[in-house]
Amino acid sequence: MPATEAALGSAKDAYEIFEVAVRAADEAVKRTPELLPVLKQAGVVDSGGKGLFFILEGMLRHIQGESLETPTMQVQPMSSMNLQDAMEEVEEGQDYEIVVDFVPTGELDLAAFYGKLEEMGTSIQVGEGEGMYRMHIHVPTENRYTPIDYIMGIGTVTKVAIENLLAQMDDIQKSAQINFAAVEPGHIAVVVVSPGSGLSRIFASLGVAAVVAGGQTMNPSTQDILSSFENLPTDKIIILPNNKNIVMAANQAKDVTVKQVRVVPSRTVPQDLPPCSRSFLTGMLILLLTE
Repeated sequence: MPATEAALGSAKDAYEIFEVAVRAADEAVKRTPELLPVLKQAGVVDSGGKGLFFILEGMLRHIQGESLETPTMQVQPMSSMNLQDAMEEVEEGQDYEIVVDFVPTGELDLAAFYGKLEEMGTSIQVGEGEGMYRMHIHVPTENRYTPIDYIMGIGTVTKVAIENLLAQMDDIQKSAQINFAAVEPGHIAVVVVSPGSGLSRIFASLGVAAVVAGGQTMNPSTQDILSSFENLPTDKIIILPNNKNIVMAANQAKDVTVKQVRVVPSRTVPQDLPPCSRSFLTGMLILLLTE
């Protein structure tokens, strides 16, 4: 292992051995695209090696008394920058997302670069690819042009993107809303277990009254299923568990409610999607015949 070889070959004491090993691990991870063609083609580094480096670096920073919350001054491949995840970390007062592609006029001093960006905003990411750099940051309204002006002073800007974070977050929240079918007293309400928001929207478009989040390896509890229909204004309920491991919880929910509940033991989501839904029709028939 490169990190081990470097540590044993040049260090003098335990602390220095560890410090050298961390630096060598960082360099080894950066070289992984040259060692494995599939990584180079995808423009990413080895994820396991990167994870080990983060663990080692965290240990070193703890020994040095540094905060683990301080942004790590690392340059990652531009293709592996996950800007979508940055939307989940928007802090209050950070109103704009700025992304700048640039070519530095000389060697980029990463420590100074990060230090300057930290004075402007949060959620800082820096990527590099074929000599070009990409900078990502969240800033308050008054600073929305500051990162651009700063980078123009240290290199040539090739592309700029400015997005209003509040507008983006509003669009995300609207797209996440799901409108379920209206249920009236005496109607038959269908409750399905869905493994994702996309499928939940499809089920809602087909007329289901409620969705329970769940699926393979994330089984909902009996209480989760019970809560999904207890407040519906009807006592006629059909449950489609869509997974063999969820059928038992669905039956337990049926046994602890005073409502007329029928569980159709559907094992997969496609059983309940068009052209249709034999599970749904079977459940309706059972419920109607046993009234």
